[in-house]
Amino acid sequence: MNNRNFNQSFSIAINACKGFAILLVVLGHIQSPLGSYIYSFHIPLFFFIGGVFVNPDNSPVEFLKKNARRIFAPYFLFGMLGLVVNAIKEIVLERDREDVLDELVGLFWWMDIDHLQHYGFVLWFLPALFWARVSVFLLTKYLKVNVILLLMLVLVFLSRISEFEILPLALDKGVVALPWVLSGYIFGKHKQNLLSNSIWKLLFFTGGFLVIYYFGLLLPLDMARNNVGNIYLAFPCALFVSYFLIFLLFKFDCLLQRYSFLTVFGMESMLVLVLHPYLNNIFHLIVLHYFNGEWYFKFLCTFAVLSLLIFLKGQYNENKSLSFVRKQL
Repeated sequence: MNNRNFNQSFSIAINACKGFAILLVVLGHIQSPLGSYIYSFHIPLFFFIGGVFVNPDNSPVEFLKKNARRIFAPYFLFGMLGLVVNAIKEIVLERDREDVLDELVGLFWWMDIDHLQHYGFVLWFLPALFWARVSVFLLTKYLKVNVILLLMLVLVFLSRISEFEILPLALDKGVVALPWVLSGYIFGKHKQNLLSNSIWKLLFFTGGFLVIYYFGLLLPLDMARNNVGNIYLAFPCALFVSYFLIFLLFKFDCLLQRYSFLTVFGMESMLVLVLHPYLNNIFHLIVLHYFNGEWYFKFLCTFAVLSLLIFLKGQYNENKSLSFVRKQL
């Protein structure tokens, strides 16, 4: 496979992997029976993918500007939307109003899930990704240390800290995300070799995946609250899952080109991330009333509306009035 075909197949696989992961995020937020499996790897998978395209050859100013614009623009835009919708809901339902100042401090200063008490609770992921990507960029650009050794040092550091103190601007979440983003960067550097057809390599990773994933599921993993359990099991568990998903999707890129819904959802993962809490809440009430609260009805309804919104966004992609939102999503 030449470089052009490889890069095309790899790009399709990465987007499809993001699509799969973002649908797991939707599924994980409707209290499905698959929750323990989903939470063992879906957020680390996103951080892993977030490290794949970190390029230390870029200038620091260019890297920081690009990542800040792509991450913090939707963070603040949909964070403010969450505050407004929450305020409207409190007025309509005649509930006690939240303190506006506390909500603004949570959005602009803390940026974590415990301070984003509205439909924007999922936004904690964005600043965490930003700080982890920036850390990997700076460490690999200026610290002349072997990246494998660097990853080991990061894991040892995390294992020595039993409980992280909450830091402003979600800096603590960036530290927790660092090993997965760094491992994604390493994977990106060696992707052609790691995605080769070696049967022994496949058997090795399959065996490791089955053993570590089995034991890893026994441990809690809640990255939104800095809980990674035993990092020496949680990290390889999510790492093996990330590798295998990309490996399998890469091998089936022809099918992905023909049936592209996963790839499309991956390309629109930001849109799905910020909108699905609203849809989940709406369909929770509807399904609870008409379908006895069955979790799969909630997921199917949310999936259907998200598919429609993605289709409409594609149809009106050239509308200048949507240009700002389009660039950020």
